[in-house]
Amino acid sequence: MKIAVVEKNKIGHSDPFREYFNFDYDRFELTTSKKTKILKKDITLPENFHENYDLVILIGKDPCRFIAKCGNVTKYAGHLVNDKFIPMINPIAVKFNPGIKETLNGALTKLHNHIDGSYTEVLGNYEMITSASRAKEWLTKALHQQKHKYLVTDLETSSFYPREGYVLGIAMTYKIMEGVYIESDCIDDSVEKLMQKLFLKMTIVFHNAKFDIKWLQYHFNFKFNKWHDTMLEHYLLNENEPHDLKFLTMKYTKMGEYDYELEQFKKMYMKTHGIKVADFSYEVIPTDIMYKYAAADADATMRLFLKFDPIIQKHFKKLYESTMLRGTQFLLEIEEVGVPFNKEYLEIANKKFTNDILELTANLYDFPQIKELEEEQGTKFNPNSTVQLRKLFFDKLGLPISKMTPGKLPSTDKEVLEALAELHGVPRIISEIRSKVKLRSTYITKVLAGMDLDGRLRAGFHLHTVTSGRLSSSGKLNMQQLPRDDKTVKNCIRPKNPDYVIFSQDLQTAEMYYAGALSKDRNLGKVFRDGGDFHSSIAKLTFSLACRISEVKKKFPDMRQGAKAISFGILYGAGPGKVAKTANISFTEAKGIIKRYFEQFSQLKSWIDRVQDEINSNGYIYSIFGRKRRVPNVFSIDDYEQGHALRSAMNFTVQSVASDINLYSAMDAHDEFKRTGIRAEIFALVHDSIVGQCHKDDVEKVKKILKRCTQKDRGVSIPGTPIGVDFGYGKSYAYAS
Repeated sequence: MKIAVVEKNKIGHSDPFREYFNFDYDRFELTTSKKTKILKKDITLPENFHENYDLVILIGKDPCRFIAKCGNVTKYAGHLVNDKFIPMINPIAVKFNPGIKETLNGALTKLHNHIDGSYTEVLGNYEMITSASRAKEWLTKALHQQKHKYLVTDLETSSFYPREGYVLGIAMTYKIMEGVYIESDCIDDSVEKLMQKLFLKMTIVFHNAKFDIKWLQYHFNFKFNKWHDTMLEHYLLNENEPHDLKFLTMKYTKMGEYDYELEQFKKMYMKTHGIKVADFSYEVIPTDIMYKYAAADADATMRLFLKFDPIIQKHFKKLYESTMLRGTQFLLEIEEVGVPFNKEYLEIANKKFTNDILELTANLYDFPQIKELEEEQGTKFNPNSTVQLRKLFFDKLGLPISKMTPGKLPSTDKEVLEALAELHGVPRIISEIRSKVKLRSTYITKVLAGMDLDGRLRAGFHLHTVTSGRLSSSGKLNMQQLPRDDKTVKNCIRPKNPDYVIFSQDLQTAEMYYAGALSKDRNLGKVFRDGGDFHSSIAKLTFSLACRISEVKKKFPDMRQGAKAISFGILYGAGPGKVAKTANISFTEAKGIIKRYFEQFSQLKSWIDRVQDEINSNGYIYSIFGRKRRVPNVFSIDDYEQGHALRSAMNFTVQSVASDINLYSAMDAHDEFKRTGIRAEIFALVHDSIVGQCHKDDVEKVKKILKRCTQKDRGVSIPGTPIGVDFGYGKSYAYAS
């Protein structure tokens, strides 16, 4: 077998791949250009060079992208693409990024198996069901078989949102190497009844359960007794990897690229019809292509479940059941509640932003320097043009250059613009215009377009996308990124019923509180026991302020903000340089403050040292609730990667606890609202806050329940001093927060 290896550039005279490849090969470089980002014109390797080779191994993203048209090296590493090419992660990268070692080893095994002929892809027998009679036959057989207790269910839909589309079909299997795809056209009442019986009798396995359950409940009103989610299982097993089904199937099974035919159709269809990826709908895929792909999805999910679940049950059972499964059910329910936006207020806000932008733009064009620039160019000034901004800021206005681009040109990025806004009116107005345009497009117009017919917007909340263990949000609106300084968007979140109010409960200084609880630092605990504003207390201690703690926020706001930056910086491993920059103090001051801080809170220092030692020794750390944060890059030879990994793990030990406490509190309160009939519903978790709406007569009950659920001792609290909470309510979220 004749084999070629292609890398982006040859570096040095020695062959760095010889220790990884136990076969003969010819070595090529894609380009002689040393540019970081190469274009097609930079490629010097002949286009047809591979015709003389049986296999071509492509090292890194550029050879994969230009030669095999393969965009994701990690996903396809070790797999045969187009019967000729095998993408590979660069083995040398492992020294800098040890986190990819497992993926590299697996890819090398597959590579050598391809070469010695021992690698075989194993797909199953898949059936397309287009009649109700055949659907009933298969479902009845599944219902009465005794050997298998798990049923994989996977949906194909015409949209991401149940209210905007319909179910194309349902794929199912109860054993590996098999799968059926039942078209929705043949799901009549009798088929529905059999499906419901199956869903109640068997344990259902999903990949991304929240998505499938939402559709099945909305369109069919199906109910489930017990279910699992391979996506959530994989998140607990390796939070650093992608969790999508295709990636996991490629890595952990021998099913290969089973969606190849579908992806080729998709690319051709989009190219022919000029459709973007975001606008493509699976409803246009022919059924003879769809059924094989959909049924294989079900088969793949079953294979992954049989691999993942035993490990989960042995090592993460409690966390999986009490946090991931229960949490997903809770998120399903609050997503269904939806965020109650007021359309009238949104339209008023939209009009106000538009008028503000027009007024600011008019003011901008009144500056003589802009008129002068327009006369020179012969065109209207475009504030979005980097080239024109450079001429305006640095040539016409004579503003200082503080930062350069990689191309050695003066930068006009957001950081530079904000700094220049302090010096001159032109960059200040441009900054204000950009801010208002972003607020209007990201929130106001997007929310108006995304609201359902009942006047609510259903944002997504996720347990599996952030390595820190925090909740994330996406979909029609990212609720975690609602503007804090500008209350306009929050003011548009209002109850539909005039007898209701919006409520919000926030954890007080959550991360520092849980750091105090975890470290058992007596002095830090005393700060919380003494009450008052935490950061004001730290400011008084740190800067020896001659005033009462209650006066710090008013008299010394900058020092309070500096104390806040110092506390978080020190907690997460920042050195004097970082603390000095964040708190706007000198390096010497920062060094002295860190020293005094740790003298005051010596047990916190000892705890931080112990945690860091554990991370550096093991490459992972567990949270008090059993989450595992894997940071293999603490073993990197690159100091930056090593430091970043350590800080990431330190963040996790505290941030995941605060997030989990907030989640557990919300779940307990949500259950109590339902159990007691209190007229209240939670519709969002935003950072360390719980947001919802309730009847105005039930406000005090809601406040007490939320506080009690939040201050419940879950094994991580300062003795005698539960975490503080702030509760607010009003006619909008702006008034409640």
